[in-house]
Amino acid sequence: MPQAAGQVARYAADPTVAAMERLQLGIGPVGGKVRGVQLDDRQYDDLQRIGGRLAKIRLDAFTNLPQFRELPDEMQVELIHKTINAAREAARTLLMMQNPDIITKAIVAKVAGIQAKNLR
Repeated sequence: MPQAAGQVARYAADPTVAAMERLQLGIGPVGGKVRGVQLDDRQYDDLQRIGGRLAKIRLDAFTNLPQFRELPDEMQVELIHKTINAAREAARTLLMMQNPDIITKAIVAKVAGIQAKNLR
């Protein structure tokens, strides 16, 4: 149990967590599709884990800086949103590299959509 108490204390003292709470920001779930392709459970778990870790690392890099705290709240919110979106896109790219079938399925769906549009 002491480990859990230590984790709670670290969370409460985390500058990224403090900034997001002060700005009343939460992080919504990542979508279950990449380039229109539905992910299986393992792929979705990977996407969430990778995207979350990348976002945390990137957010930690600037929320600890005094210059970040000097920015207007609106700019802080925008910077956090852009950082999370960029981390999620990087996670999607990595997931596609690890699972080339996602790319293949996305291309097949895109071609089918174009062909169906041309038949109209």
